[in-house]
Amino acid sequence: MPTHDTAPPTNADFLLAHAAPARIGLAGGSHFVDRSIRKAQLLLTGNAAGSAWSHAFLIGEKRSDGHWWVLESGLDLRHKQIRLGAQENRLSKFFDADE
Repeated sequence: MPTHDTAPPTNADFLLAHAAPARIGLAGGSHFVDRSIRKAQLLLTGNAAGSAWSHAFLIGEKRSDGHWWVLESGLDLRHKQIRLGAQENRLSKFFDADE
């Protein structure tokens, strides 16, 4: 009897399948800042686990470089530099499931 084992879609599969201009994306990360944001939302969610989402972004457009771009406001404390405020990044930033 054949089995129908299908792996769940990766972040990249999901995001690329649903990317379109002006779509809103929600993400939840595992870094300290992400965990802190989700924990701070406990009173808003009424759920003891807090929110699943710590970040929102707006999908911009697919450009001539072949990549989708997103608009976001963020706080990034990695790689020995601090970036905060409005940013434009590739959608591929959200492809890593471990992040």
